[in-house]
Amino acid sequence: MFDVRQISEGESVSVEGEVVIAVPVVFGLKEHATLSYQGHLTNMGESFSLEGRADTVLFAHCNRCLKTCATPVTFTFSEGFAEKGSVPSDGWDMEYENHTIHILPALERNLFNNIPMKFVCAEQCGGICPRCGRDQNLEKCGCEPELEGEFVKLFERFK
Repeated sequence: MFDVRQISEGESVSVEGEVVIAVPVVFGLKEHATLSYQGHLTNMGESFSLEGRADTVLFAHCNRCLKTCATPVTFTFSEGFAEKGSVPSDGWDMEYENHTIHILPALERNLFNNIPMKFVCAEQCGGICPRCGRDQNLEKCGCEPELEGEFVKLFERFK
């Protein structure tokens, strides 16, 4: 939360800190995300601009082996804030009122836009065999590779 009355037009102030963001279950994540951020809040005259960088570690199930894995996520963000009741210039600006900007919604929006589509514990993760269910990271199974090859060929046609 920032009181913008102290920022003169054309000036900017440094903003940094940590926030805890509750991640909706629909993303398949296991915990809240503790997000560290740093950036600048700039008075643009009729609005304010927030630009910076943030990073966190997300915990989810590996898409290959289903074990819990930690995935670092780093992203840059750029958000505009318009006073409540004014007409936003591009329709994407967030609103503020009583000279106070709450940046948590902006950080949430940017984190949700940067959540990876898939989580993988390691690039070399062997995953779980689709035929016998054995974790290929612990022990290779005896399933016939030809059958798996036919499965792959079938899906190659649909790419």
